[in-house]
Amino acid sequence: IAERAFSGTLMSAIFMAGGVVQILGMGLDRGLPRSYAIAITAIFALNPMIVFYGANGMSEAPFIFFMSWAVRRLMMWMVDDDVHHLVAAGGIAMGLAYLTRYDAVACIAAAGVLEGSANMGVRTARLERAELETLYETRMLLEGEAAALAARRITAAELLDIEETFRRVVAAADAGDASACLAANMAFHFRIYAASRLPLLVRCIEQMWLRIGPVLMERARSRPLTARSFFGSSRAAHERLLKALKRHDTKGARDGVRQLLYVGYDAEGRL
Repeated sequence: IAERAFSGTLMSAIFMAGGVVQILGMGLDRGLPRSYAIAITAIFALNPMIVFYGANGMSEAPFIFFMSWAVRRLMMWMVDDDVHHLVAAGGIAMGLAYLTRYDAVACIAAAGVLEGSANMGVRTARLERAELETLYETRMLLEGEAAALAARRITAAELLDIEETFRRVVAAADAGDASACLAANMAFHFRIYAASRLPLLVRCIEQMWLRIGPVLMERARSRPLTARSFFGSSRAAHERLLKALKRHDTKGARDGVRQLLYVGYDAEGRL
């Protein structure tokens, strides 16, 4: 098996078969007719490039499996907001995909999350105090305007969805579940920003969150995060923001988001 490299072929065949199963699972999870889901899966499985990379023992097969697994769990998260789907997608599937191939590292580095190190490797980008202040000021501008536009354009159905998301934030904080609180809080903010009807603005905000994420994780490792410490000081500001959205108060929504960012930055002891 090793001498003729059959072990590599066996590995890639198993992972590619797993990728095919994930494609089928996506269709069935979304309630597609079984015949329709099987037809789409067959088109994917019989693609010449899928057959080729499933038989050549290279790393493309495990990469496709882990990425299709990640996409499936992200789709499930968008349906029920279960934080465990995010853990499986981002913490496990995408993490393992990056171990099989390093193509995605270039994208992350371009976003400013990674930087080169002296030994020709990469590491999480470090933000100096001035850079962090600039990042927060930029977030206040972008997220404040997104919230103001959302207050003007938001629909009744979107308001109900945002209120339900806020209740999940409160429930997670009361239960002391920091990871669920963080996930629900992110969903709360981005549901608001999505109501601005400006996808490009939302993508810019996502880039800002991507830059600040490693800083917050490093802080959490040195000072364990609790739901109470994260949400306790900003709960009133969240409630004021929600009330401003209900009143379609653009100034109140803009000021509410900026106040939340100020509270979050102040909690780090830098203001």
